[in-house]
Amino acid sequence: MRVNVSYSVELDEVLNEVQQLYKRESSKLEEVLSLSERSLEQEYTDKNLSEVVLAIEDYRQAIANFDVKLAEIANILGGYSSIKEQMKNPPQEQEVGEIEEN
Repeated sequence: MRVNVSYSVELDEVLNEVQQLYKRESSKLEEVLSLSERSLEQEYTDKNLSEVVLAIEDYRQAIANFDVKLAEIANILGGYSSIKEQMKNPPQEQEVGEIEEN
């Protein structure tokens, strides 16, 4: 079961936090792929067929999990970019006297 976990960091810490998240998830992916590849690179036989199928399932699941993390990272970076852009160009407020009537 997937759940969302939320916590706050200072704006200037966002990029480092996201990079650490990427590195952690990338390491997890590499670990699972490495383990799976051991089974997938051996000769396929009737005897090890279930091991090969399980390795394929693990491989695919690891890729899917990593894809979810990449999407989350992209979403975080998109939000970060929007905030930075808003800080450069804050929305200008109209004064009451500036409202045009048609």
